[in-house]
Amino acid sequence: MPASATKREQLALTYGRDGFALLEAVYDPCSEHWLRKLPAVQTLRTVLLQNYTRTADRNGRLGTARREKTEDGGAGLPPGHLRIASPYDTDTRWSAKRDTFWNGFKLHVSESCTDAPEKERTAPNLITNVATTASTVPDTKVLDGIHQQLQRRGLLPGEHYLDSGYPSADLIVKSRQTYGIALISPVLLDQSRQARENAGLQADAFTIDWKYQRVTCPQVQASSSWSPCTHTASR
Repeated sequence: MPASATKREQLALTYGRDGFALLEAVYDPCSEHWLRKLPAVQTLRTVLLQNYTRTADRNGRLGTARREKTEDGGAGLPPGHLRIASPYDTDTRWSAKRDTFWNGFKLHVSESCTDAPEKERTAPNLITNVATTASTVPDTKVLDGIHQQLQRRGLLPGEHYLDSGYPSADLIVKSRQTYGIALISPVLLDQSRQARENAGLQADAFTIDWKYQRVTCPQVQASSSWSPCTHTASR
């Protein structure tokens, strides 16, 4: 790829123009109709629609432009879980986790474990479950399915050790009530702007009464309403 951002942009536009020219030839009335049904042609069509826009000038000539995010003033990009990332495997997706950025899937591996010192162990740890998902699926969406798979094979653990990406308050309660599993996991750190900048009131400064659905601030003022809210993130 060119080192210059301007040249990379020019190359991307060239790819787009070439792709549209190929599609126009495929859909030309003189072309064989079976060409339009080729999976590769449909993939190309989808990729072009997801990444480019075409507009006509006053003379009717079509211009090609790359799609940009709406917050950057563009026409908008499709959400990450729908956007094709590779023409060779249309199920892969781009994803990021901390400093890791990849195109592919997520693999969730469960294994038995023991707190016995290594010298005293009489058997190896065994893999008890493997689950593969799209790379854009949050870890919290996978955990209940993993427990269902373990339950079907009679391999439910009494304690399930996880990293902070898997549990939520609901899952901690549900895992105990439904499967008898205690989730052992570090608590996810506060990622709010106040916590990052160490300014203003952070989440732990408030007292939450889940039973009576009331939040009290440090000045002992109680909230006037309580509304359930669901956040969805795409990467």
